[in-house]
Amino acid sequence: MSSLYRRIVFRSMKDFCDPNQKTRKDVALWLLANDDFSEICKKAELDPNSMRKVFVSMAEEESLSVRRRIADDAIDLLGKRNPGQEGRGQVSII
Repeated sequence: MSSLYRRIVFRSMKDFCDPNQKTRKDVALWLLANDDFSEICKKAELDPNSMRKVFVSMAEEESLSVRRRIADDAIDLLGKRNPGQEGRGQVSII
């Protein structure tokens, strides 16, 4: 089940690189405006604070291609670790 929630987080990372400013704004509002993001991360076995830091590092880049590279690298790194692997719970990449 956690892989479904990971796909939601990964999709939001890709949407944060979208050329459409409204799409990026919607992701930013989702990150900041409610607890939904934290719950999704927890269900994905990802640390919400670490994931927010990834989004912050993406937001600091004006270039969408650089944002895309950050997102792709994070997704690649997180995708290599199976949810629940070794019973360690949430994954932090920072």
